[in-house]
Amino acid sequence: MELKIRKAKISDAVKISRLILGTIENINKLNYTKHQMASWRKKYSLDGVKDLIKRKKWFCALENKLLVAVCSINKEVLASFYVKYNKVGKGIGKFLLNYIEDYARKKRMKKLVLYSTKEGHGFYKKMGYKAVRKVKIKVGNSLFPETKMEKKL
Repeated sequence: MELKIRKAKISDAVKISRLILGTIENINKLNYTKHQMASWRKKYSLDGVKDLIKRKKWFCALENKLLVAVCSINKEVLASFYVKYNKVGKGIGKFLLNYIEDYARKKRMKKLVLYSTKEGHGFYKKMGYKAVRKVKIKVGNSLFPETKMEKKL
């Protein structure tokens, strides 16, 4: 497995949108209502992803030149961390998260903050993130129960 990380470009938006929506449909769907799923689909539509890429730093993990994971970082907040649904459990998320933590250290960040879904909580805990509190995150017109987590770098 040859993994590489690079900054995302606007031209990656179609692939990023497909990866995120595919993961949400195959992994997260069981824990969300139809209304919540519609909010996710709108946020990560092609236009939504293009807008997000313009506003935050996005990174792509590529395996043999194919997109397999993405995430964004804005100041100390890590967001939109998704591994392609059929690649979960193969070390790709760990590889990308380690890269982002190194990036944050180089930028002199003292900690990283993220908001974890139920599905991601165990992964982040294993990677050294501590639960701070339960929160409700608003996406579109929907509220999502998530856990604010932090890691000192």
